[in-house]
Amino acid sequence: MTSGMDDGDSNDKVAHLVVGLFLCAFGLSLLGLTVVRIRRLMRSASDASVLRRFLAAHVPERSPAVLKTASISIGGASLFGMTWTMLGARFVDRDLHPDYTVFHYVTHLAALAPYLFVGWTGWLEYKRCLPAESLRAALAVALWAEALLWA
Repeated sequence: MTSGMDDGDSNDKVAHLVVGLFLCAFGLSLLGLTVVRIRRLMRSASDASVLRRFLAAHVPERSPAVLKTASISIGGASLFGMTWTMLGARFVDRDLHPDYTVFHYVTHLAALAPYLFVGWTGWLEYKRCLPAESLRAALAVALWAEALLWA
């Protein structure tokens, strides 16, 4: 027989597993895209300036499709996480986990909010309302904010 605390812990673990799997898949997809681009460039290049040409063409990301997909993925995953946290606070974990106070859920929402900002910034960069590398700068701010929360 399990206690209510175990049910809340397992729900929390599933939520963290989903977020972790998304972040791993997202990072691996961008890494795979980079490898494909480097291989394509290496096949067509005959001189030693391959890295310089690659960096000039792909850093910052200039593909509108990649910017659009990245911003929608990050923003959508953040909204999903925030919604899941709020639903869990209201319905799933209600009266099941005595250690979970409102601050537990507010902390989770505060950790997800900067990534919603990253998705929005990427979307504005995709629409050319913000300069290149805005998505990277927003991601740096989000990681810094998350580090402050954990500290």
